[in-house]
Amino acid sequence: MIPADVRIVAAKDLFVIQGSLSGESFPVEKFEVDTGPPERSPIELANLAFLGTSVESGAATAVVVATGRQTYLGSMAESLAEQPTATAFDKGVARFTWLMVRFIMVMVPLVFFINGLTKGSWHDAFFFALPSPWGSLPRCFR
Repeated sequence: MIPADVRIVAAKDLFVIQGSLSGESFPVEKFEVDTGPPERSPIELANLAFLGTSVESGAATAVVVATGRQTYLGSMAESLAEQPTATAFDKGVARFTWLMVRFIMVMVPLVFFINGLTKGSWHDAFFFALPSPWGSLPRCFR
């Protein structure tokens, strides 16, 4: 196992399994010098090996460049732990929910007040929504 993010200084037939980071199913050969184009992701660099990968074969000497949260794997884990940004759908659902809460906060007292004025009994107005325990059941269930 590779214990940290490292830059390879010397390598002899070094093959690293980095499928946990890149999804590749085959081992990748690593070298002392990277000869590829510079516009690549860090995973594709031939002279870097990362925490969370393992050596399949070969030998190498390397210098540790990052440990802990500063590693490539650590930064991936940190980005997954961040709160996702709210989408337009999430914002719309939140607005609708608060609209319904405000509607209920206004309508419930208003309905109770109107019901109390029309019935004349505030006790009945308060309990008008509670059905009789047996009154709403069919006769066969009473």
